[in-house]
Amino acid sequence: MANHSLVSGKANQTISVESNTSQVSQLLYIVSVGVFVAVNFALAKYSVMSGISPLVVLALPLLGAAAILLIYLVFKGQLKSLKVGHLRYYVVAGLLGVSLPNLASNFALQELEASTFSVLITLSPLFTLLLSVPFQKQGLSFNRIIGIGIGFVAVSLVTLSPEFDLKDDGRILLLALSVPLFLAMGNIYRSKACPIDSDPIALATGVLCIQSLIWLPVSLSVDGIDGIYVVPHLNSLILLLMALISASSYLLTFKLQKLTDGLGFSQVGNVVTVTGVGIGILFFSETFHYRLIIALVLLFVGLALTNAPSKPVTLFKNTQRKI
Repeated sequence: MANHSLVSGKANQTISVESNTSQVSQLLYIVSVGVFVAVNFALAKYSVMSGISPLVVLALPLLGAAAILLIYLVFKGQLKSLKVGHLRYYVVAGLLGVSLPNLASNFALQELEASTFSVLITLSPLFTLLLSVPFQKQGLSFNRIIGIGIGFVAVSLVTLSPEFDLKDDGRILLLALSVPLFLAMGNIYRSKACPIDSDPIALATGVLCIQSLIWLPVSLSVDGIDGIYVVPHLNSLILLLMALISASSYLLTFKLQKLTDGLGFSQVGNVVTVTGVGIGILFFSETFHYRLIIALVLLFVGLALTNAPSKPVTLFKNTQRKI
């Protein structure tokens, strides 16, 4: 009996250590992906402000990141892990979580400040929570409803402030707001549709390769071959850096997706906001208005409420199926 208790105690300790390790890994992935995404947004803003086409800023880093991961798979002898049966996942997950939000952000960042845009990205966890309601067995708790409301009030403080200049009848604002919406849709789709027999590196490679095949021809048809060849040397280096960051970011994205669900993954948006605001102030000399401070405080209060376990609400699980 004593031996049984000893074995049981050791087993519990092992489970506890593994759980703590998983939580630490998840936190590191969230922070890393958030920082990578914020830096790439800043580099994209610099590129489009330098006159590079938003489509080129999307297509070339995608192509570079796809090539990097493809070479890695070849080097590791794991090219067979790319599967035709996952094609639909590569297309849909790539459009929702990669191409469409990045393309929208490239256009929006031509007009918006990096810090303001970063605040809007924090809507991603709130949108994810709202879109996850159909997958819940119970309705939203009171805390989460209040948290969502506070989040939208925070964003309104920034977007409706006198310092915020709505150009083109608000179309730029709608573009910017579509970014966290696309990210939220991508979070949910990846959580629900991730193939069970998949490798994170292969998923990231497949997604980036397919998106490159989609958007490089679009970029060439709109901007022409000159739109790519006339990119200045400094901007070429920046686009190459974006490709390296994208390869690392999406590799970690699909590893993180194996550890958490869509709502958990959406917390990356919080890191993007803090990092993006800092980059906007330090590198783009943007003014840190008091409204921005209040909005940031309210956003994190709202997120704390939405994540508070006040009532047992079952969010959609990371149910993975074969495609």
